[in-house]
Amino acid sequence: AIIFGESVLNDAVCITLYKTLEGFHPFLTDSADLVNFSMHDLGKCMIIFLGITVVSIMLGVTFGLLCSLVSNKTPLIKNHPEIEMGMTFFVAYMCYCVGEILEMSGIMALFFCAIVLAHY
Repeated sequence: AIIFGESVLNDAVCITLYKTLEGFHPFLTDSADLVNFSMHDLGKCMIIFLGITVVSIMLGVTFGLLCSLVSNKTPLIKNHPEIEMGMTFFVAYMCYCVGEILEMSGIMALFFCAIVLAHY
């Protein structure tokens, strides 16, 4: 389980890094050269990467906690496991979609949502 989680996290980090560096590609921006990549640009990359990572983690944890709270405090859901299972799948998919719509890492958000949901 640890190796699987580590490989999923590696994939999420690679996708996040790709999204960060995508904005610096000469075909996607107005500047025609990457030779002038300065320390300012490196700092900008690090801030963008950390922002995407932190927001994705916060999204996943928030969706996981909300699903846990609703599942544990609502008697209808607590007494019907099929509704609970459907809600868990729906919340996980919604977490991924919201992460992608906000142009964050949906995979990383889903990964941390699953970690939080595994505890209840």
